[in-house]
Amino acid sequence: MNNIILPASGLALVLYAVAFALLWRHLNTRLHQTGDNISGAPPSVSGIAFVAAALGLICQFLATVSALIQNEPVMSLNLSLLAVSSLVTCVIVGVTAISTLRVRADNLMLLCLPLAAISLGALSLIPAGNTQPIALDSAQIGHILLSISAYAALMTAALQSVLIALQERRLRTPQTGLIGLLPPMESMENLFITMLWLGVGLLTLSIVTALGETLNEPVTILSYQEVAIGTGSDAQAICIVSIEDREEGQRCYGIGLSRNTTTTAFNAVISAMNRRWSNS
Repeated sequence: MNNIILPASGLALVLYAVAFALLWRHLNTRLHQTGDNISGAPPSVSGIAFVAAALGLICQFLATVSALIQNEPVMSLNLSLLAVSSLVTCVIVGVTAISTLRVRADNLMLLCLPLAAISLGALSLIPAGNTQPIALDSAQIGHILLSISAYAALMTAALQSVLIALQERRLRTPQTGLIGLLPPMESMENLFITMLWLGVGLLTLSIVTALGETLNEPVTILSYQEVAIGTGSDAQAICIVSIEDREEGQRCYGIGLSRNTTTTAFNAVISAMNRRWSNS
């Protein structure tokens, strides 16, 4: 499986370069023409750049998974610094790209794509070292990778808050440069909320998978959905979980409701397990 690291990484680097060049060229042109704050590329340029970045992200994900997961002689997880760094930047690009689907802020990709390219180049060109793979089953590997991805998404939200702080400072003392390329303050705050929700969702999902393993029951979590009900301080989260008994093939559903997203996930899993136990 490691044979696909180099070709997948090379293709990802080319696609990232195309996406970066399209966005930078257009934003640089508009900056010189108008001198105004840039909120994003037009739909045509943005769409092509987004497709190129998405394809590059898929290639990077394949290369990263190939470096992290080894199937011979047994399934194991290789948590080398380069592989984990590539996974973190992969999540950063993915979270930013998903967030910009809601709020037009393509300019942030100009900050994320170089980070992803650097980590991917290091993964492809620098020897992996002597990191000892850890023999784990697929469920344990999935939980660990979900946890790393969750903290990477939350780190992205934290970096977004830093950018908001810098932008707020710019409002008081106007500056030029990269800060001037950031989207409007309202868009940045909406992006922060979206990134935070994605991070919390991934973290909750990792906790749910760990809970399934901790209960030591022969079940598999088939689906997990969590949405917010209401807005403001009265908002609540509802979680719907589907589990399947690996021995009997029985499928059960559970629902949780709480103002705390983690508590909601716990309630949903326990609800599904209670339904399974009552039917057995």
